[in-house]
Amino acid sequence: MSEASEASHPTDEELAGWVEDRLPAPEAAAFLSHVLSCGGCWQRWAVLAAGVLKAPKTAPEPPLGPDSYDFALLRAFARVELPAPRVWSLADPKARWAYSSAFLDLAYSWRDHGDLHEAHECAYHAVRNALLIPDSGTAALADLRCRAWCELGNLRRALNDLDGAEEALCEAMDYYEASSQYPPMLARWLDVAGSLFREQRRFDEALDALEDACEIHLEHGNPHLAGRSKVNLGLVYLMMGQPRTATKILSESYLLLDREDTGLILVAIHNTLWALADTRDFETVANCLWSLRRLYEAGATPKLKIQLLYLDARVAAGLGHGTRAEKLFRQVIDLFERARQPYDAALAAIDFAALLVERGRPAADVLTVLDGAVRAFVERQIYRELVVCFKLLRESVEAGRNMAEALTWFAGEVRAASHLPGVKR
Repeated sequence: MSEASEASHPTDEELAGWVEDRLPAPEAAAFLSHVLSCGGCWQRWAVLAAGVLKAPKTAPEPPLGPDSYDFALLRAFARVELPAPRVWSLADPKARWAYSSAFLDLAYSWRDHGDLHEAHECAYHAVRNALLIPDSGTAALADLRCRAWCELGNLRRALNDLDGAEEALCEAMDYYEASSQYPPMLARWLDVAGSLFREQRRFDEALDALEDACEIHLEHGNPHLAGRSKVNLGLVYLMMGQPRTATKILSESYLLLDREDTGLILVAIHNTLWALADTRDFETVANCLWSLRRLYEAGATPKLKIQLLYLDARVAAGLGHGTRAEKLFRQVIDLFERARQPYDAALAAIDFAALLVERGRPAADVLTVLDGAVRAFVERQIYRELVVCFKLLRESVEAGRNMAEALTWFAGEVRAASHLPGVKR
């Protein structure tokens, strides 16, 4: 076949010859033009390319979710424009490098837009392609692999795969040791590690990592990135049950963040309001939410919008608006479950159960809400003692003994446990 046109499609054999770089330059250019404009041939090429990609043993596991690797690869390649006509061969290390960099950029973009599953998929492909580049011992290749593994670890953490995140960050640090050891790259690793330690309730390690990251960012003239580390640091103090310290740290972050990054500023503001709610200053929070509603509508990620409803529910309950609070809590739990955030749904369920007790609702209603919460805690092996307490509590309630007192005590125990070091998610 000397030329590929819109009306003529290459055979499987001809397509294989193109993938294996066996065609002269003019024919290869014609194939490229055809494939880019023909959806059917693009899909055929992507499926064929999937068979060419052979990952080494150190490659990460396939992306989270039901997609097979071949189908995920097809979808990922469909988002990436091919480089120059002669740099499409997967046997060419330059093409591998180009694809790895492109997938990493896509991962950043999808993450910034709040689509974590798409971002994870792209980070996964960035790692695979980086690992398939022949190891030349150069610091630049180690840099690429370090950044790709670090982003994969960050996204696994965000998707609640904490063990997978830790493995990815260990790989990233191994490559950092062989890299150019550029300090801001270490600061990025510390940022991600600090967030992981926070999720693992390893609070002392989280504080050390994030404080070091902030210091490195400031030393290298990156105040915005230092502000990002401050936001994470404030969240650690919030989860440690120190809302006033969290408010101080978050207030410091406002002075460092770029005014253009409204999304991150909104996260900092939201965590500040959450800390104020923890001090039971519900009036102040309610007034602030009224003023900031438009900002949330314009700049909040899907998850932050659910968190806003959760904060609304807490404020309504704190101000004595029980009927509205019930409605909001039901919406919050449902939205968290749909977003595949069972831990957040469980925490909201505990607050909801406490509200139902305060409103004198039947024990059966309260136990139904608590059942769902405890299942989520059990799946994540969180605080085994509370599970035992729940079983004893359930027996007590079913026997009709001290329902309100027992359930209020239990809700308080769960809230306190969520701030204890060593509690697992």
